[in-house]
Amino acid sequence: MIFGCDEAGKGPVLGSMFVSCVAGEEEDIPDGVRDSKSLSDRRIHSLAEKIKSNMTVSVVEATTTEINKNQMTDLSVVKFSDSIRCVDYEDYEQGFIDCFVNNRETVEERLRSNLNLPEDYDLVVEFSADENYPVVSAASVVAKSERENHVEKLSDKYDEDIGSGYPSDPNTREFIANYINENGEPPECARTSWSTIDDMLEEHS
Repeated sequence: MIFGCDEAGKGPVLGSMFVSCVAGEEEDIPDGVRDSKSLSDRRIHSLAEKIKSNMTVSVVEATTTEINKNQMTDLSVVKFSDSIRCVDYEDYEQGFIDCFVNNRETVEERLRSNLNLPEDYDLVVEFSADENYPVVSAASVVAKSERENHVEKLSDKYDEDIGSGYPSDPNTREFIANYINENGEPPECARTSWSTIDDMLEEHS
């Protein structure tokens, strides 16, 4: 049996990041599962439900407050570790992790330390693991589904389309700019540690 772990929402300027770990037999992964970036939102949500029905799944949230207070790599190590612990990883023979920073060796070393893994435990930490290993693709799909649901709830909260939450999204930038213009400060869901918010506050002032 194996597990895979991936995140969604590391780069946005609005809202939480979600880390998912999916565990079980490889043959339990639903047909059609692949990297969530290549799937439509409807397909993502449909596959996420099938994955949750077929496999052991955990989801851990890194809130905007946590992101603003912590270095992102440190926080990612903690949240990936928490998500993996939730699936009783000791029962699985092999784990696959989508590497979330440039230094792959550091990520592997820190995860092994956090999880107290023996040196001979087969932990694979790779870039683009969500494209190469179906179990990581499954984790990517679940995390992306959670992130999309979260963004939808934020839009409902502010009664406005906040876009995807990414700095490159014109709808997101327009929402933040309008909010700052009206309130003199960014919305509560904004990652104030991101330079995007500093730049927009400077424009406003």
